[in-house]
Amino acid sequence: MSAVNFELIASNDTRHLTLENMVVHLKWSANVDLDLMAFYETKNGVVGAVYSNHYHNGDMGSLDRFPFMQLSPDAGFKNGQRQDKVEEIKISKFDDIKYLYLVAVNFSSAANNQEQKFSSYDAMIEISSHHKDEAQKTSNFKLLLDSSAPGNVALFAKIENTNTLMGALLRNVNEVLTFQEFQKRVPGSQSLNLKSKVILREKGQKALVANVDSKVQATLSWKTKVDFDLHCFYRTKKVENAGFFTRLFSNTEAQEGHIYFRNKGDLADFPHIQLDKDSGIGDKGGDNQENIFFGQLSCVDRLLIAVNTFNKPNSCFANYDAKVTLHLGNQEIIVPLTEKTSGAWCVIAELINDKDGVYLVNINQTQKDEPSLA
Repeated sequence: MSAVNFELIASNDTRHLTLENMVVHLKWSANVDLDLMAFYETKNGVVGAVYSNHYHNGDMGSLDRFPFMQLSPDAGFKNGQRQDKVEEIKISKFDDIKYLYLVAVNFSSAANNQEQKFSSYDAMIEISSHHKDEAQKTSNFKLLLDSSAPGNVALFAKIENTNTLMGALLRNVNEVLTFQEFQKRVPGSQSLNLKSKVILREKGQKALVANVDSKVQATLSWKTKVDFDLHCFYRTKKVENAGFFTRLFSNTEAQEGHIYFRNKGDLADFPHIQLDKDSGIGDKGGDNQENIFFGQLSCVDRLLIAVNTFNKPNSCFANYDAKVTLHLGNQEIIVPLTEKTSGAWCVIAELINDKDGVYLVNINQTQKDEPSLA
């Protein structure tokens, strides 16, 4: 099979484009986390977007329903870290779309309100499309992002589907914007919330906690009629090289403890962990939620986040449609309860603070007795 030849389109130049079976690729070589996104406005004035569900309220789209666009999973996103540098959007139908904006976002710089030069990322967009009944009639275009302007959102291209006689027009915009400029100019962009979301679906998967200095909250949420109790088992770090007054007034040795509904802890007191309330009492269904707040993750060595079912020693936790969400500033890490082996306790996740950083790990392990850090 011969390689596809892509025609290079210069900045601000245009080409007519076939709007069937379209594939868009974002490619780059630099060590940054770029995310491909599509924002649209329909001929009826409806606006919307397709972008990763690693963002808060993100929608990957579908080829079988409106908007008939689908984004590939985050490129090589494994264990909370990116492995390769290609992302793809497929488009199966374009009839209702009036304008489509193709965008790349540097999440890290946008979330931290920093401005970077996309021209240093060696980034490009490749767009291929063809008529389903005319296999030889293809359109293959390449757009380079070589603008040296600083910003954190790259508006690569705009597709205008407004002329039924001449057909759709692809425009190489090649413009870099701040996040605020982007949300003012691009229809549908107001839905984008710079909150990263990682879902750890499999046992052993882990995600790096990006900012241990932010406010941290672990939320157990469920709707099923069951009385869950959220528990946290912790071990603190030993304070090394402590000064005289630290040794005099503080315990510098590693400590272990247990936060739950009978010992809710205190954010203002070491180790700065606190449970808010007991929910679902009497097997009450609905929007049940229990929260544990962490004031200083840096002093924690290890902790287990676990759940116990009141008066149900042989529970199948996978049946309760429950999850734990770790909220950390601009980041959410979600661990669903998926363990099918019955038990009274389920250790949902473990947080580990070592020389490589702070990680949250999906454990999903049931047991009949209370967990321990041994």
